[in-house]
Amino acid sequence: MSGVRLTIDIEDLIELGEDLEGISNRAKDCSVPMKIAAQILEASVIQNFEAGGRPSPWTPLAESTLLAKAPKRKALIDSGRLFDSITSRFDAESAGAGTNVVYAAVHQFGHKFDKTVDVPEHERRISQAFGKPIAPKTVTVRAHKMKMNTEVPARPFLLAQDEDIEDIKQAIIDYLRGG
Repeated sequence: MSGVRLTIDIEDLIELGEDLEGISNRAKDCSVPMKIAAQILEASVIQNFEAGGRPSPWTPLAESTLLAKAPKRKALIDSGRLFDSITSRFDAESAGAGTNVVYAAVHQFGHKFDKTVDVPEHERRISQAFGKPIAPKTVTVRAHKMKMNTEVPARPFLLAQDEDIEDIKQAIIDYLRGG
């Protein structure tokens, strides 16, 4: 029977104990790596907007029934309100990025609107009738109800990419090791 002989020096054990004590002390307040994590997450969300969706592209506006008349605009960037609202937060134990814009969830998860709205009486200028051109004229449209069936596709923007998660893990490891 062959055996393996292992020799551990007492100095090695003392050094290991000091290393573990340092890690334990640093782990009590991880606000430094959490700040880095929050910055990475916020930058990732901004890159999601700039790329028009990551890891896969968002449904283009032309394919969305809600905004089919606006194919020249970039998805989720119209007024810039949602994009500009992206912020990050951190504390000693957590980090995150998000928005306080009320309609953000509609875009993140998608939503189907199926409702009836009251359309008030109004005037409309027309230049064709039954598909044929006519002399332009103004007509009065009576008040009526209109059924709205619209689907906003999910365009998840609040997510981190795999490489961002790896960067966050590395930042935490480096911090715990004393880097």
